[in-house]
Amino acid sequence: MTKYLCSGLLMLLNCVVLAANVNVRDFGAAADGKTDDTDAIVKAIESAGFGGTVSFPMGTYRVTRTLTIKGVHLLGNCAGGFPSDADVMPSIIVSHTTGPCIECRDWSSVHGLAFRYESVDWEKPTRYPPTILLAGNGISISNVKIWGAYDAIIADGKSNIGRVNLENIFLPEVVNTGVYLTRAYDIPTMRNVEVFCTNKHFLEHGIGFKMGRLDELHASNCFVIGAHTGFLFEEDKGPDGGSTYGGLFNCSTDACVYGYVVNSGARLRVTNGSYLNHFIAFRVSNPNATLVVDGAIIQANGDHAIQITDCGNVIFSACRIQKAFKNASAYGMHITGGKNIVITGCTFDAFGPGVFLGGKASKVTVTNCIFEGEDFPKVEDRLDNSAKKVINANQ
Repeated sequence: MTKYLCSGLLMLLNCVVLAANVNVRDFGAAADGKTDDTDAIVKAIESAGFGGTVSFPMGTYRVTRTLTIKGVHLLGNCAGGFPSDADVMPSIIVSHTTGPCIECRDWSSVHGLAFRYESVDWEKPTRYPPTILLAGNGISISNVKIWGAYDAIIADGKSNIGRVNLENIFLPEVVNTGVYLTRAYDIPTMRNVEVFCTNKHFLEHGIGFKMGRLDELHASNCFVIGAHTGFLFEEDKGPDGGSTYGGLFNCSTDACVYGYVVNSGARLRVTNGSYLNHFIAFRVSNPNATLVVDGAIIQANGDHAIQITDCGNVIFSACRIQKAFKNASAYGMHITGGKNIVITGCTFDAFGPGVFLGGKASKVTVTNCIFEGEDFPKVEDRLDNSAKKVINANQ
């Protein structure tokens, strides 16, 4: 129960709510998957107070309207099991589409809970609000599973979500977007977040991770399978918006139409990882974009593995660039624009031509690369005479 500490002559004006650890079952939650447990959970949240913890014992809780938390921690089973096909954590059935299931405001957190939508029309899905709406600073979400969300974890696009921390999260069968982050003005972090989808709509339209303005993103060991676009970097064009800068370590894609798409003036450091996609694995089209990719395995079967139509600075080093089968029309790298492009120490497989250089690319370096294909051109140079280039020490 909530406790109060009062002091001073104006006792009634100086009461401070002390944080409490409460259990939703003590407030009447049935956890049987049928009863509407929303009122009981809301009472528990109010009783916990700022800095308090609301515990969910094992069971299935039905929620019919938005749960708003600020400085409150929702706690299920943090022992693990979040990525399994079975829900071995307390589960919340989201049976409303009038708002998000959870609205996280400043300093709130959600840990060890599974969220599930009862029915999704995969053929003609209708838009419904996100499972978790990020609307504040210092939010932490970990050991969470969300099944069947239209949008799983989404920034509201207005609040500063700086220092948001997403860790150990499994997002199976998303309809539209797995994670969208923007307006994080100081070090957003993602670790071990997986978007795993097999539905046709997500392959044709879905986005695994969408990034707007993020100041020094730290992302590691994140993964997307079965999306139209694995990682999308777009400009947040609203007031105080902008682009992403930061680093992604071993943040891989598989069976996506496109892997990384950089449409903004992002400044990205991408290290290691495997990027195996149906079409383009890396596509850069913004004149201010900076992309540094090191030590990656990059594959695209139906199109160029890497396509650069414009950029500020792009560097690919020590990467393996390949296809699953021969494709004479798909280059390992297809470059038609950009200010500064460096390709060094990369290996191109024997299933297609290596590097195409042309268009309005102005400064290009291709050095110390190995081209395994004997039947295809290694470097096809169609650069304008005014372009500066260094092409040597390739085999």
